[in-house]
Amino acid sequence: MRTNLYKTCSSLRHLADSKSLWINVLERTGRIRNLACPIGTDLSEMTVSELRRVARHTNKLEHNWGRAKPYMARSVRTAQYSYVENGEPAAILAAIPATSLVVLYLKEHKQILVCDSEGQMPLQRIHVGKIRRRAHFDDSGRHLIAVLAADLDIWGDTISLKVISIDYCEGGKTISIREVFHSTPPSQYLHGPLFVAPDLVGLLCDVDEGRSFIHIINFTRKFSVDIPITSSYLTDDRSISLSVVDRRLFIISAWNNDDTGYETYDIHFCPVEKLSSEENLSWTEIATEIGANIVHAAQMVVSNHTRGFDRETVELKLSRVGYHALHVVYPELHAGLTYASFWPIEQLGTRNIQSTKYGGTINIEGKIGSHHYDYSAPWLVASSHSGIYSVLILQHADQDPQLCLLQRDSSPPAIHVRTLDVPRYIDLKEVYAVAIEDRYGVVYLSHAHGYLFALPYA
Repeated sequence: MRTNLYKTCSSLRHLADSKSLWINVLERTGRIRNLACPIGTDLSEMTVSELRRVARHTNKLEHNWGRAKPYMARSVRTAQYSYVENGEPAAILAAIPATSLVVLYLKEHKQILVCDSEGQMPLQRIHVGKIRRRAHFDDSGRHLIAVLAADLDIWGDTISLKVISIDYCEGGKTISIREVFHSTPPSQYLHGPLFVAPDLVGLLCDVDEGRSFIHIINFTRKFSVDIPITSSYLTDDRSISLSVVDRRLFIISAWNNDDTGYETYDIHFCPVEKLSSEENLSWTEIATEIGANIVHAAQMVVSNHTRGFDRETVELKLSRVGYHALHVVYPELHAGLTYASFWPIEQLGTRNIQSTKYGGTINIEGKIGSHHYDYSAPWLVASSHSGIYSVLILQHADQDPQLCLLQRDSSPPAIHVRTLDVPRYIDLKEVYAVAIEDRYGVVYLSHAHGYLFALPYA
């Protein structure tokens, strides 16, 4: 359901110059989707003209991406990140919101690169090692990356936890990229890292069956604490993961019921924000209290239509709009299908969402693919920070690949798939990685020959 905020405000001509009106409408819209302005923008400090510009751009993007076939609003921007013929293609780690900066990763060189898609700033890079897992956090003027990385390509090598800070000024121009933290994580970690707060990184660790803990590190003050978690959802037949939405921590357990054919996902809310409270307690006492107050927040159930078929999980993500899953399924005598599921959740992060959510699933002709460069090439899919959109390249047995936009609507619950307009000179068969930035409406394609394409849709 489109808010059509710009037309709504413009129609109220006698209030068109009311700053409070524009702020009110933008604040309400910002609870649903990202606005076309940098993270941390104080709307009260903007002029009416600036507020209108944000509303216009936000509405234009929403309208375009809601069309049957969204069109490109401007010409493609191209930046070159590799000047070596047949060099290593780069994976896209992140598109920094409301900037032209894209974070790339060269696996063979073990380097993170920051590339300005407008080509106004030189490439900046830092050595991080072979990344196993990672997490991102966006703050005003700063993008943080936590990585679990090894210097060698074998799993037996020592794994390090590093936090990389990319600092930039207004307009998205890079100031610096530097390592701000380096340590050895607990050997029992199962999942993570993830940012609980701008200065807190968490890891899910396992001691023995039924007894686990969340290891929280304050990397600015250089100390840590363990939050104990012991519950029936920590069993061998369940996969456990952590997720953070709007600085709230959730524990997700997933399991299949082969008898009923249903998949169940349980979400538990962990009040880790208590670590930032001003209570006169030690961190250890607060951590113990947090562990005792983990509550069940929601259960999501979906019929498993893929039973009996080979299946690969491409993405599982919790966002402010709900929980979504993407799977590639290989039915008999079929090249592959994509299954998308979505469970909208209202009031995420509060204790008022306790209910069972029955998710909808659609099957999409074509499968989410990966580039042929090597076996570990990333899936050609990426989700926006808001969780509303995903961009994916669908491969077909009898036709050229398609760049598609997947949109999730909460009210009423629905999943839409649309084909995006792409210039003919961009060969989707040679795209190595994709990303989506949903504040300004840009889709990024990392080409296997060392180019980054920025496709603007607003």
